[in-house]
Amino acid sequence: MRTLIIGGSSKIGKYFKSKKYLKTYYKNTLKDGIYFDLARSDIIKIIDKYNITKIVLLSAISDPDECYYNKTLSNNLNVIFTIKLLKKIISKNIYFIFFSSEYIFDGSKGNYSEKSIPKPNNLYGKQKLKVENFIKKKAKNFTIFRIAKTYTNNLKDNTLISNHLKLIKKKVKSLYVAYDQKFNPLFVHDLIKITDFFLYHKIKGVYNVGGPEKISRFKAIRKINNTLGFQKKINIKKIKFSKFKLIEKRPLNVTMNCNKLFKVYNKKLTLIEGVVRKIAKNKN
Repeated sequence: MRTLIIGGSSKIGKYFKSKKYLKTYYKNTLKDGIYFDLARSDIIKIIDKYNITKIVLLSAISDPDECYYNKTLSNNLNVIFTIKLLKKIISKNIYFIFFSSEYIFDGSKGNYSEKSIPKPNNLYGKQKLKVENFIKKKAKNFTIFRIAKTYTNNLKDNTLISNHLKLIKKKVKSLYVAYDQKFNPLFVHDLIKITDFFLYHKIKGVYNVGGPEKISRFKAIRKINNTLGFQKKINIKKIKFSKFKLIEKRPLNVTMNCNKLFKVYNKKLTLIEGVVRKIAKNKN
């Protein structure tokens, strides 16, 4: 009996490292992984061949700008092919976790609970919501995770900490950061542990999955900068998020109320400063 990670070579999928997982890949080949084309591969054959009893569905085009530029492609992958895949998974009555997004909310209020009415303001959020609605209507043996923005301690990743370290290397003197864009940054290793826990116990339902802090992007970047000891070298300046010229809309305040999650999963989640301190210590 094994758990299948569909999207095993994705930004999050690569952190599922236990041998108990069988991971799929599409473009980026994985050692011991299996090739999977969302549009063409037969999920039923894979389920039967590898005795799959649980599935985590990660595969998606998750960049809002890419979704906007490639509307047909992103709709096919994020909605049409995903729903076709889910129909087959549901027919086998296999427990699955679908990774949705904080972007199903429009960001006008913040502190969204699972009972808050979704109202996405960009295409990516709308696509995720369509799949959520299908699952809630057609499936019984499932969990939906509404994932906050994740970050890692891997300096090669394109996340909050690594991006700031790149700016430090470039000797940037000042940086404008939005003070009115707010979120719950989530350490990717916490997300993996939460997913493990839900898979083991087969906990069902819809859950907001975010980090322990509701924080503005400005405060998050300032914490990273100051913890690294660069408060005198890089001047972090406040700016309104609306001043940035973006291709696709982004919700302003996607902070989520994760009390439902914390009642089930009561382990302490990681703070940004803790991750940065370890990185700073290892670099010294």
